[in-house]
Amino acid sequence: MTDSAPPSDRGPNGRFLPGHAGGLRAGRRNRASHKMVLTIVKDFEANQAELLERLRHTYTPSYFNTLARMLPQMAHTDVSEVGDYSDAQAARLTRSLRDMFATTTDPRTALAEMEAILNSDTAE
Repeated sequence: MTDSAPPSDRGPNGRFLPGHAGGLRAGRRNRASHKMVLTIVKDFEANQAELLERLRHTYTPSYFNTLARMLPQMAHTDVSEVGDYSDAQAARLTRSLRDMFATTTDPRTALAEMEAILNSDTAE
């Protein structure tokens, strides 16, 4: 008997070498994750109103974060870029937004007030 190990399909770093016959067929992993994403999207579409209502009332910060990520993709507004603000304008805007978020609990009201604050600041 020899002390040599059987030939391995793995390289020195532990990864399988090119041409390894085992594992999933090409594209198989993507197909499974794609099916999962489609299932989640279909579920969301079927229960969209209920899910958004629950998210808005129960997880308000997450709701606003989601809106903030989607808004630039949904529509272009005429709000100035942050870099265009002077230090005084940025401080005033930040103070106004903090005051608004501290006193507003309804998400729709908060969005309307935030839009009014941003639009009034760019008009100055």
